[in-house]
Amino acid sequence: MTDWKALLAEAVDAHPRGRAGVAEAMGLSRSAISQALAGTYPASTDKIARRVLDHYDRPDCPLVGRVIERALCRRISLIPEPRGGDARARWVICQTCPNKPKE
Repeated sequence: MTDWKALLAEAVDAHPRGRAGVAEAMGLSRSAISQALAGTYPASTDKIARRVLDHYDRPDCPLVGRVIERALCRRISLIPEPRGGDARARWVICQTCPNKPKE
């Protein structure tokens, strides 16, 4: 699994407004970003980790041949198995992909 804290730190370093800019982009508070990075967030960081991965973790998709958003990857790869045809062939590719998210 991708290290969400490392992704978050990279995003903060890359953003011109730092923590405030990343927080705004993800719909979180600056203090939540600061506490998550420092390891002092008072509650579970699961929701923050999910937002970071959805926003900044962009896998290279072998199905479409380009980098895609994690949310799209999750939406495509976690559907129930189609009955046949092209949809099933695409589904099989997703099931063997190393980027496939956990359910």
